[in-house]
Amino acid sequence: MQAPINPAAGPAGIYQQLSTEKREIRLLTIERASSTSLPLQCSIHKTSLNNCEKYLALSYTWGDENNTVPLELQGQTLHVTRNLESALRNISQMTKKLVIWADALCINQTDLSERVVQVRLMGDIYRNADHVFIWIGGTEEDGVLALDFIEMLGNAYCDLKSVDAAVDFINDPRVPQSLLDRSWTAVAQMLKRPWWTRIWTLQEAALAKEVSVICGTKSISLNPFYHTLLVLQTDAMTVPPKLKIRPDIKHAIVEAMYDPCVNARLSLWVDIIKETKAVELLELLSLCRVFAAKDARDKIYACIDLAKPIPGFNIDYVTPSHQVYTRFVVAYISHTKSLSILKEAGRDVSTQGSGNQLPSWVPDWTNADYRSRLKEELYHAAKDTEPRCSVLGNRLAVKGLLFERIETVELPRDRALVDWLRPALSGQSDVYDSMGIPQLQAYFRTFFTGQHPKTKGRLDPKDTSFFSPTISFCSFLSVDKEISSLLPQEIGAFATQSGMPLAQAILIFMLQQDDPDVTKAYWEWEAETHRDETRDMGLGHFSLKLGAANQWAFIMTSSGYMGLAPKWTQVDDQVCVLPGCCVPVVLRYAEGCYSLVGECFVLGLMDGEMLDGSDWEAQLRDFDIV
Repeated sequence: MQAPINPAAGPAGIYQQLSTEKREIRLLTIERASSTSLPLQCSIHKTSLNNCEKYLALSYTWGDENNTVPLELQGQTLHVTRNLESALRNISQMTKKLVIWADALCINQTDLSERVVQVRLMGDIYRNADHVFIWIGGTEEDGVLALDFIEMLGNAYCDLKSVDAAVDFINDPRVPQSLLDRSWTAVAQMLKRPWWTRIWTLQEAALAKEVSVICGTKSISLNPFYHTLLVLQTDAMTVPPKLKIRPDIKHAIVEAMYDPCVNARLSLWVDIIKETKAVELLELLSLCRVFAAKDARDKIYACIDLAKPIPGFNIDYVTPSHQVYTRFVVAYISHTKSLSILKEAGRDVSTQGSGNQLPSWVPDWTNADYRSRLKEELYHAAKDTEPRCSVLGNRLAVKGLLFERIETVELPRDRALVDWLRPALSGQSDVYDSMGIPQLQAYFRTFFTGQHPKTKGRLDPKDTSFFSPTISFCSFLSVDKEISSLLPQEIGAFATQSGMPLAQAILIFMLQQDDPDVTKAYWEWEAETHRDETRDMGLGHFSLKLGAANQWAFIMTSSGYMGLAPKWTQVDDQVCVLPGCCVPVVLRYAEGCYSLVGECFVLGLMDGEMLDGSDWEAQLRDFDIV
C-alpha cells in the first residue's frame, strides 16, 4: 500500500462509501489532455468486482511525496505526486478515454478501514484488469532507446530459441558500436529504476492477464524484459562473453542485472509464468526481503495473493507490525503443521537492540541482509513428524531433540575455502565417521550444503551430475598452493605415481571409500564429457557458492560433525532437531530459556538420522524459546 499524501486526502464529496459485500472498487476516467500545461481532468465512479466493466490497472512507484502537481477530480483540485500524474498523463495520450485503477486516487487513503478492505481485494483487482500498465518512468536516461533495445533482444531470443543466436543477432556488424554502447548503458539505467524495488509491484505484474511496460508514451510487452535477462544471465555472474560491450558498460550491466530485486523478479517469473508453478509462501517471503515497503506489514501482505493463503490470517493495519509478524507465524505453524518457518528467523540475538520487539523465533522480514539458504523440499531432518509446541505470548514452548554442542566456529576471514578446510581436515581420522566417507568429501558436501549448485537438487555420488561440481571443487584445490598444502600427502603421491592431474587425483581420493561403481561411473563420465567445458561451467557455480559462503560460519560439533550455521553462531551454542522442522536449528541458552540463533546444515543430520529407531520420542526435551 502506498502511504497517503495529505493534499490528496480526499475533499468532501469525492469518495462515496464502498460496499464490502459487493466487493466494490473505484475507477478513474481520464480525458486526454488538450495541452500539457492544463491539469488532467478526471472523474471517479464505483464498480463491483463481481460483475466488473473493462478497465486498466496501473503499477508504479509513488515518487517524491514532496514533488506534487495538481489535477482535477470530480471538479475539485487535488495534488498528487509528479510521477503518478506523469504516468496518467502519458497513458491517457495512448487512448481517447482512459478508465484505470490507481491506488493513490481510487482508495480513500484517510479511511483506514477502507484501506484494509481494498488491500484485501488488490490481488483480484490486478487479476481482473484487462491490461496492467507498468509505469517505469519518463524518457530520461535514454529510456525509450532502452525499451527499443530490450524489445529487439528479447524478441530475438524468443524467436530464435537460443542465447547464442540472440547474441549473434544483436552483434550485427552493421550496427555502430557507439549505438550499442549507448543502448547497453540505457538498459543498465532502466534496470536501476525504482519500480524494480517496490514490493507491491511483484503481484501487480505477476497476477495480470496482459502486462505492458511504458516509458513516456513508448510501450512494450513485459516478456522481452525477462527474455533479455535470460539472455544476459550466465553461470558465472557475468554476461555472455560474445556480447560486444565496453568493459565499463559491462560492469554496469552486471551490477544492475544481478541486483537482488531484479534477480528475485526473474526467479518469480520463471516459477509463475514460464513453469506455471505455484510459489510457496515461505520461499516468497524469503525472496522478498530485499524489496522496499514503507509499511513493514506489507512485507507479508504484498505476498499473500501470490501463494496459497493462510486461513485465519487477515490484513490489518491497526495491529503493530511485530504483532502482525508473530500472529502470522502462529497461523502458519497451525495451518501447515510445520515448524520450517523457523529457518527464516535467523538473526544475531546477542547484538539485537531493544528496538526490535520480535521474539527470536519470529522472522524479521524487514532484514534484507538475511535469508534462509536451505530449501525446505531438500531436507528432512525431522522426517514427516508434526510440531509439538504451543505459544504463550512471545514464548514458543517446543519439544525437540538436543544433538550436540558446537565446539568449533570458523568465520570466513579471508577465503572460506581455506579458512574452513583447516579445521575440517585437522582431525585424527581421514574418514567422516557418521557416513564412512573421506573427510575431504564430507567437507565438499558441507560446503555445498549437500545441494547441487546448478540443478538445485541434492548431491548424490550415484548421479553423474555429481561430478561436474566435484571436479570444479577439486580444480580450485589443486591450483591454490595454500589449499593444496593442507591436503593429505598421499594425494600428491598418488598423482605423481599415476601421472594424472592433481585435480583428478583429489577427486579419486574423495571417491575412494564410496561404492566402487561410483569411481567407475566417474571414469565413464570423464570419457564421454568435454571435461574442460563442463569444468568451466561448474567453476561459475562454484564461484557463486564462494560468495554465498560469506553468510555462513563453518562449525564442528563435539563429536566431529561438520556443518554450516549463521555467522553469529558461538561456541557452546547447541544443535537441535525439532519435530516438524525440516532442518536442524541452533539454540542459545541464557537465563533459563533459549534464543533461536538460526537454521543450520549438519552433514549426517539432514535426513532424519536422529529419529531413526523406536526410542527417539523418549529423548524429547522441552525448550522455551523467547
